[in-house]
Amino acid sequence: MIHDLENVKEMFKVADKMIQENPELLSMHIDTIFDELDDGTSEMSHNRWGVMTRAKMTEIESFDNQGILDFLLSIKERNLLSEYIGYILQSEYHISLLDILLDSYALGVHNEVLPFVESCLEYEEECFVERIDEILGIIETTENAHKFRLVHGYADLVIKKEKEEIFFERYLGNYSEALEQLVSQLGSEIYPTRNVEAKKWLDIYIREDSKHCKKMGIYFLYRSLFNNNNAFEEYFCLLEERFCVIPEFWEMLIPIYAQYLLNKDGGSYRNEVKSRLIDVKNGTLKEKRICVQAIYYRIKQVDEYSEILQNIICVPFNKDDQILQSLDYYLEYLFSMDSSKTLKLLYELYEMNEYKNGDAFLELLTQTCTEMKHKQDDILNMWLDKFINGNNAEFRLSVEIFSKVISLNKIDVLLQNKNVSREELLYLLEGIYLFTI
Repeated sequence: MIHDLENVKEMFKVADKMIQENPELLSMHIDTIFDELDDGTSEMSHNRWGVMTRAKMTEIESFDNQGILDFLLSIKERNLLSEYIGYILQSEYHISLLDILLDSYALGVHNEVLPFVESCLEYEEECFVERIDEILGIIETTENAHKFRLVHGYADLVIKKEKEEIFFERYLGNYSEALEQLVSQLGSEIYPTRNVEAKKWLDIYIREDSKHCKKMGIYFLYRSLFNNNNAFEEYFCLLEERFCVIPEFWEMLIPIYAQYLLNKDGGSYRNEVKSRLIDVKNGTLKEKRICVQAIYYRIKQVDEYSEILQNIICVPFNKDDQILQSLDYYLEYLFSMDSSKTLKLLYELYEMNEYKNGDAFLELLTQTCTEMKHKQDDILNMWLDKFINGNNAEFRLSVEIFSKVISLNKIDVLLQNKNVSREELLYLLEGIYLFTI
């Protein structure tokens, strides 16, 4: 969609007034207009695009599909000009941009035309469902940078025209990646305004035998949780019996189970869901990664999340960078609550996962390190004890903490207040030296 459509309409009103006052603007090259109308204000920086659009459109020789297609293909700029030209063709000349896009697909040039179309798709008058194979072909072969906006815009159009059931029905027996992307987006769009229809297709998909339909049913179930827990609780026993036992389905269900706990309206299966997520600690590395990433940034919102994470990280995660990086926000939160206890946990994670010199550890815990810097007075005693008296793993992490967290003036104060022996001081200096070489 066009960002702030009303603002764009106002831009063209101002641009047309400027052209009326100075008709010579239409005969200028757009680069000249861009420079000439730069008065340093944000308003003019915006309004000059309207003038540039009007000037560029004087180059159209014919308003039939071929003439417009030739015009669009002649434009090499890929910026706001593309979006605004598409908007004017559609809104003032009543040109079907989707029809133009379909014609360009037949010629293999749809990726060149798409920038003029994608922002305006939802404002089209027809969604051309009779040409569904071509539309899916466009989605399949669209460059990734534009695919999301294409699918999103076309889904909005289909919903507006109430044609989504055609695509839902087709998906039952005609899987393709492009159709999956479109049906997923349509599923997102029908919640929460068409809950009856959404519930109907959730039930159809989740009970189908084909894997792709079951996966779509799981996606619809996920979307339903943003409204309430009703659908999830209705299908919970089915999920437990037939879906959780299949790794591919369970991986998709982990974020859904986590989302269920986030909903505050009680929940009949809260304990069962928590237990299932705690059991992820015995699962695959991928399952652990999915679970941690599903809940870490919402750790403050749900009491059960902390218990789940504590269980998952009590077993090794094989130095998985994604898991460690996801733990950053959680560890920062723990340090803000109890710095000594959390520092102990940090040492345990380091040793349990067999981190060594050269491994990325604190480098992936940037927020945690920042919080530790604020808590230096609380962690110095334990840090020094681990540095001097700890095992090899604790010594290595202590050196890393020294390099990333501890300030020298804090060490100076600590040593003055503690009865540190000459041998311990030499050991400390040796560790610092080892870090510097």
